[in-house]
Amino acid sequence: MALDRKAYQPGERLALGGWLRTRSGPAAALSLAYCSRLDYCSATLGNGHTEFSPTGGFCLDLAIPSQCKPGQHKLKLSACNPEGELFEHTLEVRVGMIQYPPLTWSIEAQGNTLRANGRLLTGEPIVNAPVSWVAEFLPFYSRPARTHGFFFGHLRPRWCSLPLPETSWPSLTIEGRSDAQGNHTIAFDPPAQALAVRFTATLTAPDRRRWSCGHRLALRGCQLAVGLRVDSLAREVSLIVCDLEGNLVSGVEVHLSPGDLCVLSQANPMTIPWSQDGWISARVRDESGLENSTQLPFQTQFQPAQASLWVEQESYRPGETARVWVYLPEPGGLGLLQVLQGEPRCLEQRTLDECLTTFEVPVDESMVGGVGLRLDVVSTRGHQVLQGDLMVACDHHHLWVDLRPLQA
Repeated sequence: MALDRKAYQPGERLALGGWLRTRSGPAAALSLAYCSRLDYCSATLGNGHTEFSPTGGFCLDLAIPSQCKPGQHKLKLSACNPEGELFEHTLEVRVGMIQYPPLTWSIEAQGNTLRANGRLLTGEPIVNAPVSWVAEFLPFYSRPARTHGFFFGHLRPRWCSLPLPETSWPSLTIEGRSDAQGNHTIAFDPPAQALAVRFTATLTAPDRRRWSCGHRLALRGCQLAVGLRVDSLAREVSLIVCDLEGNLVSGVEVHLSPGDLCVLSQANPMTIPWSQDGWISARVRDESGLENSTQLPFQTQFQPAQASLWVEQESYRPGETARVWVYLPEPGGLGLLQVLQGEPRCLEQRTLDECLTTFEVPVDESMVGGVGLRLDVVSTRGHQVLQGDLMVACDHHHLWVDLRPLQA
């Protein structure tokens, strides 16, 4: 059996079509007595006799009671032929479930405000509807241009075994209702620290369905950024202070911890001796008093669970020299470092007498896009292979993406 529509309103008529076959073929010569009813509202839609077409098909026209409750109902058809055989079949019928027209629900950023707007497709605003905002705050890290080799924000390299500093980034919930134009607007102040905020606005429509849309913003509070670069082997920390465009700024106080050390930034990267293991934090303030900070681990003694190979920086450019670190829990043996680019190219062969060894890899134009590194370690304990990736960016096509709120 099949229905002519997917949904009906109380009081409407329902057209039902189907076919019946007996063991001997189509039921063309039969006349059936039938009784159809909706189970959930205990209503009988019709009863009587029906004739079959030559192929065994039949059609019924039934009326849905006007007092039928909205919802999902079961339509059961019971039929009996002259020989007394009983036939039953059940269909799902949706009654009274009105489908509202789809609506538009969007968020627009203007300066330090966010406006959500809800409208039906007919253009009518959705007025006085409950609106719920959820703002999730996350630290936002980006590296300004022309600061290659320095890290900004909070970074935990994969080789670091230090526990992460305890930080909590709360979420904020705002409740309200849409106005006569279908809008609901919230405002925010510039944060003290650069943050990535994910806004989610949820509208409860008149039919009680909930519609959500999201918007991400990178909120820059402080107009200065501080970058760090650590060298655990040389026990040094390099730092720079720059504006959001990557221009180095001198004469700015930089507070380093632990140790409560205060230094003045210079027009060139400055190097500071450092020997204390742990997280290094560098903080700067701009003229308006807003703060920005960077955290990096400084670890001279660490014990990875197994032999490891990693590259000091996240990426390099042609003409630079990449530093590759190798850690072996049990030193000894001969190490052969190769670049996996087309045919493997041998770079250096060295005796691994210490747990921590550093290789230097010259970076050239042929490595743009990244290459693989392979270190074969041969010792009395056998043969071991360590692998890693060396990322190389093209110096002439540096892409810088800056996310900011839309200006009014």
